[in-house]
Amino acid sequence: MSQPTTNQPIFTIRGKEPLIAILVEEHGETVTYYFNSYKEADTFTKKRNSIQKAIETAGAWKDIDFNEMLDELDQIRHQSKPTPLFEIDK
Repeated sequence: MSQPTTNQPIFTIRGKEPLIAILVEEHGETVTYYFNSYKEADTFTKKRNSIQKAIETAGAWKDIDFNEMLDELDQIRHQSKPTPLFEIDK
């Protein structure tokens, strides 16, 4: 049997192997990733979720004025007592 001509990847699922489709939003477009292994699909999902959490964390700071934050941190530094020196017995 001849394979169809296409520029898209082709893979074969045999027997009782699963076909898992994961839809992801990328650059305003829905992209579908296919896996035939639960382990690979799970790894992909966990990696995507950790990346998304990092992006969301970075975005959580977007409403903070940078100079105001630096001023507040400087105030905290000046209001705090310094850590006492300690001596090492020799």
